[in-house]
Amino acid sequence: MSFTAIARGWKAKVVAAMVAVATIFGMMQFAAPEEAQANAHRGWLRPGCEWDTYNYWVQYCRVYSHAMGKHITVHVRPGIRPNSPGLYLLDGLRARDDWSEYVWTANAPRLFEHDNLTLAIPVGGEASFYTDWNRPAVNTKGEIRNYKWETFLTQELPVYLGQHFQTRRDNNAVAGLSMGGSAAMSLAYNHRDQFKQVSVFSGYFQVSNPVMSTAIAGAQIDQGYEPTAMWGPPGVPTPGHVRNDPSMNLHKMRGLPMFIASANGYPSHWSSPEALLGAPSELPQIGMGIALEGLSRASTVAFEGEARAFGLNPTMHYSPDGIHAWSLWEQDLAKARPHIKKALGV
Repeated sequence: MSFTAIARGWKAKVVAAMVAVATIFGMMQFAAPEEAQANAHRGWLRPGCEWDTYNYWVQYCRVYSHAMGKHITVHVRPGIRPNSPGLYLLDGLRARDDWSEYVWTANAPRLFEHDNLTLAIPVGGEASFYTDWNRPAVNTKGEIRNYKWETFLTQELPVYLGQHFQTRRDNNAVAGLSMGGSAAMSLAYNHRDQFKQVSVFSGYFQVSNPVMSTAIAGAQIDQGYEPTAMWGPPGVPTPGHVRNDPSMNLHKMRGLPMFIASANGYPSHWSSPEALLGAPSELPQIGMGIALEGLSRASTVAFEGEARAFGLNPTMHYSPDGIHAWSLWEQDLAKARPHIKKALGV
């Protein structure tokens, strides 16, 4: 082979290598900035936090609440960049005190991994409806809990998130399931300066209705709490019941984007595999899930009728089957995601 041919071959290889390198660097030029921004903003621990073992940049933070006189645990996943909107996720009546199933069961941090949103997921709030109670909550465990969740979620936590995670106070969404769904709606329409979108999964809306308020009180008693300490006696439309009743506050919802979902209480392999595959010992819990979702469906349909008659236009999603369970709510959260992002400009 002549020297010219050899040189030509090496030249071709060099050119090919240069093209490959240029291509790689070109891809890095477009891909690296966002990843670098995410690492820069998400990759360091904030005060009072430790890394959550879930990963996905989730931090397990202890935020002091002066209103409640204690530290509140909050899972926080920072946005990609500073000055990001926030998404608050509220649990149900049986909320755990150690971690939130939004993280470990519904996989919210993974769902919103590439979205410039700060996820704020408070831990606890069992039977609280995430509201400010009239009196301290006393339960059958002998605990006294000074529930002031509305104050924490609308005054104290936003300050902490703004100071340490650079989260905006005026461009947030709130979502909740079951008990947390009722609370999310109330927080959204009572704090329009903070929340620009609300999502409700398997919620209950007519909380001042004597039948519904009595059912809520019964659920709180079942969890070991004295219900009159929240808004007063059930069956009576007290100011607290009325203020937190979405069906009584439709005038506060004009222009508020809403995503509302519920199922019908029918179990299936698609939406509720645990209901069909569970052990016989789980049948009472499965039966409760069927009943609770059926009640939510009735409440949701009634609220949609009330809202549309008032001129509101909520986005509704009625699952063809599903019971009151996390397998359903994980899917509902995924369906709500594009609506949340659109409302917040993400």
